[in-house]
Amino acid sequence: MTFNRWSKRSTGHRTSGILRGLGFESLESRRLLHGVHHVMPYNGAIDVAADVTLQAHFDFDADPSSINASTIQLREPQGTLVPTAVSYDTTSRLVTIDPVEDLADIADFYQARVVGGDGGVREIGGADLEGDYTWYFMTESPVYTDSAVISGLTTPTAVE
Repeated sequence: MTFNRWSKRSTGHRTSGILRGLGFESLESRRLLHGVHHVMPYNGAIDVAADVTLQAHFDFDADPSSINASTIQLREPQGTLVPTAVSYDTTSRLVTIDPVEDLADIADFYQARVVGGDGGVREIGGADLEGDYTWYFMTESPVYTDSAVISGLTTPTAVE
């Protein structure tokens, strides 16, 4: 019997509240799904430097000919592809994604993706990555504001 590293299964890890609320999975649950061991910046990171170089570390030997700007993508929050230089180190199994220009400071999620399936990243020997591996980060902190209007107070009043 052959172990299929790409089989879908849940690891039961919890996700951070903001990402869970947006429907994103945790890095830990995604790691076993698709063979991506870890990523930098981490999934859900905020205040990431605009001159960031992204990394994805595989837990398998990828076919270097399947690693390129079409199979390793970075998108702006609006979905536009960001021009990048993509490289792969076969010894460390590390993909490096270097945006051609600094990213804009935006309080919204950039999306990095390792493309799977037919025409995507594949293992040496030809096995395709079954599905995409996606992670998200922001280059600026989101700003949350709440306000309340209280009127008609004529004497000192404690509001709790």
